[in-house]
Amino acid sequence: MLDSVPTLPQTVGTASLAARSALAAHSVPEPSLEASVLLGHVLDRPRAWLLAHPDCTLSRADSTRFQALVERRCRREPSAYITGEKHWLDLVLNVNRNVLIPRPETELLAAEAIACTAELAAAKRAPVVVADIGTGSGALAIAVARSCPDARVYATDVSHGALRLARANAARWHVAGIRFLRGNLLQALPEPPDIVVANLPYVPSGELAGLEPELAFEPVGALDGGPVGLHVVRALLAQARGLLCQGAALLLECGAGQAGAISSAIATNWPGSRVRVSRDYAGIERVVIAMVVR
Repeated sequence: MLDSVPTLPQTVGTASLAARSALAAHSVPEPSLEASVLLGHVLDRPRAWLLAHPDCTLSRADSTRFQALVERRCRREPSAYITGEKHWLDLVLNVNRNVLIPRPETELLAAEAIACTAELAAAKRAPVVVADIGTGSGALAIAVARSCPDARVYATDVSHGALRLARANAARWHVAGIRFLRGNLLQALPEPPDIVVANLPYVPSGELAGLEPELAFEPVGALDGGPVGLHVVRALLAQARGLLCQGAALLLECGAGQAGAISSAIATNWPGSRVRVSRDYAGIERVVIAMVVR
C-alpha cells in the first residue's frame, strides 16, 4: 500500500476528498475527475450522482475496493485499464493492456472516415469497402459501421488479444457487419478497399521514454513508430501502392510535424493525388486525407 494514500473515510464526499489529495500528491492529472471516475466505477454511479450525494455512506467493501483502485492510479496506471472501459465518441468501449486506449484526437479521424464513407457511398451507389488497419479496440471500425451500416467493413490487427477485444466491443454495440482479420496491415484483406483508415504507431522511438508515465502501461507496439515515427506508416503505403484503385481514399492519423512527410510520401506513391490535412482542436495537423489518383 502507498504510504501517502490514507485509509479512505466512509462517505462519498470524504472518500472523494481523500482520493483527490492522494492523486494530486502523485501528480496525477485532473485528480478530481479521476477520483470521480474510480468511485463511480466502484459504486456504478455517474459523476452527477456522486456530487449530489456526498453524505452517502460507503460500505466497508466499497471503501476497501476504492482505496485499492486509487493506489493503482497513484502508480500512474491509466484509469481506463483500471475500470476496463473508456468513453469515446458516443461509445463505451472495453479496453485492456492488449490495446491502446482510444484518444480524443482519434475522434477527428473517425469523423473524417465517416464523412468520407458517406460521400463515397453516395457517389458510388454501391456498398463501400472500408478497412480499419491496426484496429486495436475496434473503435474506428465500430464507429464507421454504426454510422454507415451499408458499408462493408474490415478490421485488421496483428494481435490476437486486440482482435478478441475488438470483437467483444462490436458485440457490445450490436455491430455485426465487421469482419475482423489477423494480419500485417493490409495483407489480410480479401479485396481492395475503397477507404483505408488507420491510427498506426507514430511516436518516434527516442521520445517514448520521455512521455507521461501512463504510457508505460500501454502496448509499446501500438506506440513505437521507429526512429522518426513513420516506419509503420511507410510500410502501409508500400503495401497500398499496388492495392488501392483510382478514387480510393486513405486517412491516416499522425503526430505533430509529421503531416508534411506523409503527404510527400503519398504524392510519391500516387502522383497527382489530392491530399488535405485536418487539424485537431489544439491546431495540430492530425489527420492526412488522400484521394488516390492512379
